[in-house]
Amino acid sequence: MTDPSADQSPPVPATSDEPRRSLQRDVVFASVARQLFEGFDAAPVTLGPFVVMHRIGEGGMGTVYAAYDPRLERKVALKVVRERGVAPAAHRRLEREARAAASLAHPNVVPVFETGRAADGSVFIAMELVEGRTLRRWLTQSPRTWSQIVRMFIAAGQGLAAAHAAGLVHRDFKPDNVLVGTDERARVTDFGLASSLAEHPSTLSDDSRSDSYSWPEHRSIPMRGGTAGYIAPEQRRAHPVGPASDQFSFCVALREALELGALPLHADPSAPTPRPFRGPARLRRVLRRGLADSPRERWPSMDALLLELQRVVTPRRWPWAVAALSVGLGLVGAGLWYDAELGQRCAGAPEQLANTWNEAVARDVREALLRTGKSYGPRTWERVHAELDRYANAWVEHHLAACEATRVHQEQSEEVMDLRMACLARRRLDLRALLQVLARGHESTTSEAIDLVAQLPMLSRCDDVEALRSELPAPHDPVIAERAQALRERLTGAWWRRRSGEDEGLATEVGALVEQAEALGHPPVLAEALLLRGSLRDDARGDEDPKPDLERAYLLGATHEHQPVELHAAGLLAFVTGTDEHDHQRSRHWSQLALALADRPYTPANARARTWTHVGAALNRRGKSEEARALHERALALREATFGPQHPSIAATLHSLAVVMNSQGKPTEALEYGRRALAFWESTMGPEHPRVAKILMVMGHSSERAGHYDEALALHERALAIVTATWGPEHVTVATALNGMGNAWKQKGDLDAALPAYRRALAIEEAAQGPEHPYVAGLRSNVGALLMAQRRFTEAQIELEHALSTWETALGQEHPYVSGALLNLGNLFIRKGEDDKALPYLERGLALAEAHLGSQHPRVGMLLQSLATLYRHQERIEAARAHFERALELKEAVQGPSHPATIDALLSLGELERSQGRIADARVYFERALAHGRVEQDERAELEAWLAEHPARP
Repeated sequence: MTDPSADQSPPVPATSDEPRRSLQRDVVFASVARQLFEGFDAAPVTLGPFVVMHRIGEGGMGTVYAAYDPRLERKVALKVVRERGVAPAAHRRLEREARAAASLAHPNVVPVFETGRAADGSVFIAMELVEGRTLRRWLTQSPRTWSQIVRMFIAAGQGLAAAHAAGLVHRDFKPDNVLVGTDERARVTDFGLASSLAEHPSTLSDDSRSDSYSWPEHRSIPMRGGTAGYIAPEQRRAHPVGPASDQFSFCVALREALELGALPLHADPSAPTPRPFRGPARLRRVLRRGLADSPRERWPSMDALLLELQRVVTPRRWPWAVAALSVGLGLVGAGLWYDAELGQRCAGAPEQLANTWNEAVARDVREALLRTGKSYGPRTWERVHAELDRYANAWVEHHLAACEATRVHQEQSEEVMDLRMACLARRRLDLRALLQVLARGHESTTSEAIDLVAQLPMLSRCDDVEALRSELPAPHDPVIAERAQALRERLTGAWWRRRSGEDEGLATEVGALVEQAEALGHPPVLAEALLLRGSLRDDARGDEDPKPDLERAYLLGATHEHQPVELHAAGLLAFVTGTDEHDHQRSRHWSQLALALADRPYTPANARARTWTHVGAALNRRGKSEEARALHERALALREATFGPQHPSIAATLHSLAVVMNSQGKPTEALEYGRRALAFWESTMGPEHPRVAKILMVMGHSSERAGHYDEALALHERALAIVTATWGPEHVTVATALNGMGNAWKQKGDLDAALPAYRRALAIEEAAQGPEHPYVAGLRSNVGALLMAQRRFTEAQIELEHALSTWETALGQEHPYVSGALLNLGNLFIRKGEDDKALPYLERGLALAEAHLGSQHPRVGMLLQSLATLYRHQERIEAARAHFERALELKEAVQGPSHPATIDALLSLGELERSQGRIADARVYFERALAHGRVEQDERAELEAWLAEHPARP
């Protein structure tokens, strides 16, 4: 399409009073279209669905007309390629490439709306009718400074770069194929059209002209798909062409504009010319590389060339603009960087985002979420749709605000706008990658979708200029910058796949990305790739140790000041070493380091909260539950302040706090946190969502600890039904629910129901984790304790000793879990009447529990109770009394006066005092126990009879 001002008919005066009259007059022009259609025997007034109005000019091999589309009530530019002299295959290729160009949406490209064939076989292409002039005309209309020229060419070059990313090569770039609209925005036209005709050079005539406003020194002669003087050497020699050929043509055109309109017609366009050159010597050097004879010697991409040009025109007082633009231009190839070029007005943000989030994409995501048939699918889609709309609208608002602050209100510099725009471009890349994951509809996607959307990076970060300035700049080498950006885009997609649970083939893909990052030689990108691979290996919990990757990622991040990677790696290492690896010394080291890094200025709120959560989980596993609680509460407060009360991360933190409260032996507080989390998940995701099941199991554990055994059993049974329906009967989460049910049955006294639940849970966990995993040892310990209650002492001892050995080997002899195994073995030997064997187990267990769980932990109370029982057997009455009294004090304070454990301590003290003839003291303990109504009926009758026989003295 060419300059509308080149119309050879008299110009139509504009009217402002009645648009309908303008339309009627335009249609009248269709009556003379018969005379203007060159090469047609009987040119129709209509062409396909379009009404032809008048000819605009020539465009490559075709004639361009102004036309009207009655379907959408808009004017279009209609390019018609005559059938005569053009091979049918060329027509077919033209149609294919026109369709490809139609898929390219970019503010610096003239959009193609439609392509089709006329009745006589001629091909027509409908494009946007741009009101303006060609770039060549723009250059001559008024004096332009060298920087104005370069900036206009940068805008046009971004259109070329976007086309290259879409797989299109122009092959005929020149000022005549760039339109500058009345809005002063450059738009490249004729994408891919000349290239399809280039395969038939015999059809091209030296008499063809692309524009009637050529400069005197210039003859526009299409040759092998390009115009003489602009085409690259490889194009002239009929060799394969690619993006580097467009780069050559671009540099010829720019040098022509800077040399006062003189097109280099000599044999070597890249050689120096005697003509005056407007611009610094650095600019000449940039163009000289783009004009190299060999494509390999030119800039590695249009993005790299545009970056160097921007560096030339960027004022020195804004040193950060180059670094910001280097990030932005790296995203042009993905179609993500549209508005960073200087001089463009603040418009088009909705159109930019429309390529990422639109009705078609929404339909694909909806179908993927509902395809699984899960009961919570519709509710999930409703929430996801609303959140994606909200994010998209917010992105447009931030984009407009960032632009208007510079271009309209003049409140910020171009440098600041570029920083903010680069940040928004990265956010859109994350959004696109997430949508691709959601639309693929992996098996786990529906259950994770709401969480995934909640993990989109915050847009408010793009308003924090100082934080943006603290981020890692792009590499100075444009070749490395471009390749690094390409790797980052692929890593972004892989991160979203990992978060969604879509892991098929992901480890292999990420391994390849690590290798590519190694070869690139840019350490920050390598750190990012290693962080991702280490995270995947931690997820898998397989044979590949995640720590080497995470440690190397941390070191590279620290060395090269890549703070996000440095912090994330340190937090993960604290978590891995403290939970999965149970290396508590190293976990302490990484925890301290991660907490210090999280407190640095400009650390995003979500990264800081994530670090506190990682370290809190590690501390809780190490028995530091009070410290863990403090960190989780800090994370909760920060997330509530940052995201509001309805964000999924709030419910996740409440879940973590419930777990910590259970570890502290505070089931009432755990239940309160659990109820808050449950209310959120049920209202947001529905009552049958896996997240609901997970918090139900935590609450079941709390209820069992609180002595509400029927409630605990009901909670675990509901959780079991959900996880079995979601993941099948052999999933490890099923084992967790079964274990909870076993605990509840045991506490209710139904040992025959508890044992099958424990055994099935053990089988599932052992199949998934292997026989020596700490989780498997926990289930063995439960089985052993139950067998002991059934007086099957030999079988019980085998299970309990196996659990102790596994925990000591896997977790270390000082781990809190070990104290539980020691308690069970001590009780076993007491029941067998082997008190001497029991004593060292119980004494060691008490020392471990007090040191690592704290003096108020329920396990300390259980160990005190067992030791007191042992001392009573040994007639060590004072020691027994002291331990019983301390156990009672602890249980009353932590678990409450009516908890079964407290009742048990009261009864034990009463029996001790009765055996010693201390009737009054015995009466006090027995009466307190009976007052809470939680004593078995037979025992209650016996105690009431005794109390009646031993009335209190007045």
